[in-house]
Amino acid sequence: MSLPPLDYSFQFLNSISEAHNEVPRGGLHKLKYDKETGRIHTKAIRFSNNNIITSGGLINFVNSMLYLPEMLSWLDLSFNKLNAVEKDITHFKNLIILYLHGNDIKSFSEVGKLSVLLNLSSITLHGNPLELENGYRHRVLGLLPQLHKLDFSCVTKLDKEIVKQWKTKSSKI
Repeated sequence: MSLPPLDYSFQFLNSISEAHNEVPRGGLHKLKYDKETGRIHTKAIRFSNNNIITSGGLINFVNSMLYLPEMLSWLDLSFNKLNAVEKDITHFKNLIILYLHGNDIKSFSEVGKLSVLLNLSSITLHGNPLELENGYRHRVLGLLPQLHKLDFSCVTKLDKEIVKQWKTKSSKI
């Protein structure tokens, strides 16, 4: 059984904590609420297309809204105003898919913070200023070698070989 995402996209939110005061968007399938706790059965949350500048408050929000918060595996923070990767994101060790495209992330060091998410297999970062840096794709893959997809594109054997060569070359310098 596939559970629908908790969807707060297009809500004009300035912060994640503001979502507590909003009604999530409806979808094809109704959200399933736990009868005892009132929390939602889902593994996915959408906060896309808002004005969120920080992921602060995400841990508290997820813990208060999701029946099994530790099972969050898909998070969409695309098209916001994020410029950093904060601990609120890296707290969720079962994240598999993370959408951060269309934000304001400028530094590869911010991407490197995601290396603690060992289950992360797909991430989007296109549309951030760091995408314009030389070697963008392979630098991201060097920081997050567990990825299978970057910006909706599969990581190839050639990508892995280029990263391997780049790392070998960098270590000799």
